[in-house]
Amino acid sequence: MVPLLLLDHGVSPADLGIWNGILALMASIVGSALGGMVVSKGRSIKSLLGTVLSLRLSCLVLQTFLLSALGRDTSLVKVCLLLSVVVQHFLAGVVTTVTFTLMMHCTRQARPNIQASHYSLLSSLEVLGKVSFSAVSGIIVDSLGVSVSFSVFIALSCLPLLHLLNLPPTLS
Repeated sequence: MVPLLLLDHGVSPADLGIWNGILALMASIVGSALGGMVVSKGRSIKSLLGTVLSLRLSCLVLQTFLLSALGRDTSLVKVCLLLSVVVQHFLAGVVTTVTFTLMMHCTRQARPNIQASHYSLLSSLEVLGKVSFSAVSGIIVDSLGVSVSFSVFIALSCLPLLHLLNLPPTLS
């Protein structure tokens, strides 16, 4: 939503394409690679995921504050928002890699004859969650306004952190 709101406030499509397209994609790839490296070093999946999800939540809170200042039309706010988009993509890359690693660990605990189906189902649900939320986020922002909808997004972003508290020790 942030890139669309930036377009509405005068950021050029070319600038947005560089920041949200090229730089954010590179950040996501670097985040995925870094997430894989950290997990392969034996770091706890639960603690890594908790740390990165907390950072994403903090970045979302920062974006919400910056969006409230966007109407003042300052270039600094726009640059900070563009940087926050890149940081969010980096963190999303780490989260994606660690989440899929967690799903692999989860799948190993299923019966051998259903492991492939189990992983496929988990992967499909992960993608479905992203796609379905992307499809309705614009409607939510249009209906509730930027401040209220981003507050809802912040509350929803707390749910995975709460879920991590109940993660079985065998998956940590």
